[in-house]
Amino acid sequence: MLRYMRKNVKSWIVKLAFFVIIVVFSFWGVGSMTAKKRNVVATVNGSVITAKDFSDAYDRLLQRYQQQYKDQFTSEMAAQLKLKQQALNSLIDRQLMLNYAHRYKLTVSDEELQGRIAKMAAFQRNGSFDPRLYRQLLSYNHLTPAEFEVSLRDDLLLDKLRQIFRTGAKVSGEEVEQLYRRQREKISLDLVKLDPRDFTAAIKADEKELMDYFAAHREDFRVPEKRDIVALKIDSRELEKQVVVSDQDIAAFYDDHLGDYVVPEQVQARHILFKVEPEAPASAWNEAEKKARDIIVKLKQGQDFSTLAKQYSQGPSAGRGGALGWFPRGAMVKPFEEAAFALRVGAFTQEPVRTRFGYHVIKVDDHKSAYTKSLEEVKAEIKAKLAKERLPEVVKQAMDKAAARLKKATPETFGEKAETLPYPLLETGYFAQQESIKGIGSDKMLAAKVFSTPVGKLARVENPRQSSYLFMVKGIQKSYLPEFKQVEAKVKDAFTLEQARAKVKKLATTIISEAKEKNNLDVVAAKYKLKVDYTGLFARGRGYIPKIGLDNKLSVKVFALDREHPLYPEPLEYQGTTYVVQLKEKKMVEAGNDTSGADKEQIYRQLYRYKEYKELNTFRNRLRQMAEIKVMPGVLEE
Repeated sequence: MLRYMRKNVKSWIVKLAFFVIIVVFSFWGVGSMTAKKRNVVATVNGSVITAKDFSDAYDRLLQRYQQQYKDQFTSEMAAQLKLKQQALNSLIDRQLMLNYAHRYKLTVSDEELQGRIAKMAAFQRNGSFDPRLYRQLLSYNHLTPAEFEVSLRDDLLLDKLRQIFRTGAKVSGEEVEQLYRRQREKISLDLVKLDPRDFTAAIKADEKELMDYFAAHREDFRVPEKRDIVALKIDSRELEKQVVVSDQDIAAFYDDHLGDYVVPEQVQARHILFKVEPEAPASAWNEAEKKARDIIVKLKQGQDFSTLAKQYSQGPSAGRGGALGWFPRGAMVKPFEEAAFALRVGAFTQEPVRTRFGYHVIKVDDHKSAYTKSLEEVKAEIKAKLAKERLPEVVKQAMDKAAARLKKATPETFGEKAETLPYPLLETGYFAQQESIKGIGSDKMLAAKVFSTPVGKLARVENPRQSSYLFMVKGIQKSYLPEFKQVEAKVKDAFTLEQARAKVKKLATTIISEAKEKNNLDVVAAKYKLKVDYTGLFARGRGYIPKIGLDNKLSVKVFALDREHPLYPEPLEYQGTTYVVQLKEKKMVEAGNDTSGADKEQIYRQLYRYKEYKELNTFRNRLRQMAEIKVMPGVLEE
């Protein structure tokens, strides 16, 4: 909830009688919390970072990655991402910036703090600040008002400091246009695909060549260790059906997280835009304003807004009658937002609205006030959430009960003792650690545990997100280096494939050389009886190249081709296959003529955030270089 409140601190503008909140603050005091002495994990120029702060920051980071990667997220991934280091770094940076703000006398007044809390939707009921709800929500999150107010005051102070450094983040219209064009650039390719497997049949190898290859690459043919297990599978999906969530539980959760179900105020609007580039002369802005005023006159005469938008608007929504759909506060540039939210339903602006994009005439089709979803609306969602939250404990209880039944089992009696348990019994046969497991499939967590467990020991793998297992290793086949005759067919396949790859690379180089000389890839490909394939037009996207695959590095290379240098000068490799690539067509979105509906405002915000991040990061690094930072021993140990 606290994360929700912080996230939404800027996105709500609500009129409120301030005397109510002032009474609340005068009772508690603002910023009056006396910090308790707690375990210290680090100091920053003498300022303390507590174990609780560190733990909270780590938990938030962990939850974020778990939500992002879901079932793919593992403890190994957490260690690789160095989450503890990330959490500590964020706390150190925060403290450095707070210290800097205090040093240069930046402050947040009581009125500013009160005003910000007054506008937070999480603390409102029926459009007004509710002191009782304020106490309730903070209490549910184990916070006192003083603790929350101190934390929020710091957040507001950091916002002020960021505003100072944001002045260095400038984004020009040219930069927006360049990125806009780059993101919408499309190309098509002619390509010749050379798969080494198509060339292996022509490669002959005698026994001596194969034996020499085997001797030089013998470790490649090692037979890995294999293990055989008997296992009990406990399916989390089946257990989840058994989790009991009462109506009282659901109601309590709803009350505890009321702010999560606040739907923000929104408007449904249309606009007619007369574009002006930010650096355009005053005459261009005056001309656009005149056109916008002419539209307002037509609207006052009773002409239809949608029809006028289709005829006159220079914005991407013109084809839709200027329709922008629903949007909340914070989604549009400030002047546009203020005008749209001030209009009554059915009304249009009486004066042109100027933004960095030009002049707008805006009409509001509908308006939704902020409201909180009812319990009935979110009951099913809460029930599913609580069931998932309780599932790990249910899985653990089921595992404990089954483990008690199998406590004295041996690999020979495991199946007999498991018969009375309501879970399927699996006998996998021998498998290597990287192989699919019979009856289970690929399960890296289980495989890792199996290959670290001795024969005859009852072991368990708890994974509430998928399936959990109780198992015993029945037997082990040790890894060994085979003799040539045992793997002769595999040696032959590997040898011919290596030779084919060398042959393919040489052929690709020859084709590129000849195609460049003759300026004709089709003729050269035909000479070698090869097919020239065509990708069709495609955008950069996430690095996907039709007829090849997903590879960001290859995408960068092919998008660097131009009409003067259409043929890529060397063979390209992707997953063992070689390609000769030539640019067929390159299409660019011309400046000012886009009708695709793409949002340049979003690109502006992307660039602005990136530049803002660079400015702030440079500032933080400077502070770090001058700071005395001490991290207590053992804090970052995984």
